[in-house]
Amino acid sequence: MDISGAADILTWNKWVFSFLGIWPLDDSNKLFLFHYIYFMIHTCLEYVELFKYLNNLEYVVANLTENLVITLTFLKISAYRINKNELRKMSNDINDDFKEESYKDSEEKALFLEYNAIAQKFMKVGIPITLIAAVLYYLRPLTGHVIVDTSRNTSHSYIMPYRITLFFEITNFQMYVFMYAFEILNVPIIAFGFIGTDCLLITLVLHLCGQLAVLSHQVRNLTMNPQNFQNEFRVIVMKHLRLIRISKSLDTAFNQILIQQLVGMSLLLCLAGYNLIAMSDSGQNVHLITFIFYACSVSMLLFAYCLIGEYLINEIQDAFYNSTWYNRPPYQLELFLICMVFVQRPLVLTAGKIYSLSLSTFARVSK
Repeated sequence: MDISGAADILTWNKWVFSFLGIWPLDDSNKLFLFHYIYFMIHTCLEYVELFKYLNNLEYVVANLTENLVITLTFLKISAYRINKNELRKMSNDINDDFKEESYKDSEEKALFLEYNAIAQKFMKVGIPITLIAAVLYYLRPLTGHVIVDTSRNTSHSYIMPYRITLFFEITNFQMYVFMYAFEILNVPIIAFGFIGTDCLLITLVLHLCGQLAVLSHQVRNLTMNPQNFQNEFRVIVMKHLRLIRISKSLDTAFNQILIQQLVGMSLLLCLAGYNLIAMSDSGQNVHLITFIFYACSVSMLLFAYCLIGEYLINEIQDAFYNSTWYNRPPYQLELFLICMVFVQRPLVLTAGKIYSLSLSTFARVSK
């Protein structure tokens, strides 16, 4: 069983992060500052537009549907940049896990590759869906409809792809085309920033789950031979401590952004549902398709957060209990009992140190 293909997931993450200039192993300050300042200005213009028309409820809902995604994306990019040193350490720490010699047999490789395949599938499905949603949203004003903008008391206007306030008036078609094209950079920034940034988090957590699954397998197959037991048990304990350290680093780096994501995506699901109902009633089929992709992207990302949290909780917890500890000599049994007590406090991924991400959390949020 070849394990070399497992490292492809790191290459894919590098492509996404390199575009934004936040790849932790090779961060580009100039590229990051260009995208960051560009997107920060865009975010500020979104908020100016929001406060400008606070008395128009329908427009506020439409603005928030867009604005929340942009705000969450901006916060994610900021958080990844702030935590780049921690992410660099974790990325370097897992490099040896992609080597053949790190695994004793094909079963250990299979356990690791199972979780690696989940991370790869998420990237293959999640990024295209989000890109499609971002492109469709960007192209909405070009659907050929005559749009009446009542909020500005004009019979018609040049509608931009995003709800931003421009401090000048677009007076001709050439200026409109230029400004419309100028906004196109937001498409990859929003797509890669909204879901692409989470690909590394999901990759790291599922990698951790894969290594915990391998560790559980090693516990179940721990030798009974007194001469080799001490060395094998020491290796298992050291590996477990390393994985605990990685888990705590992940939680420290991301718990604040995850609570923002949890609250923000709960609101996004409500707004997306409102827009789906409104679009279906008004017969705007093109816009309806856009918001279907939009809702799918938000739901899939929220589910992915909770699923990887569930995987992390379940791995290793029962590994010592399910082994043949009851057949071991007293001195080995004592070590096993200590480990059983220790692992009863599972590794968790938290949102703001308040919620442990799991499938039950997803069920509560989705209600």
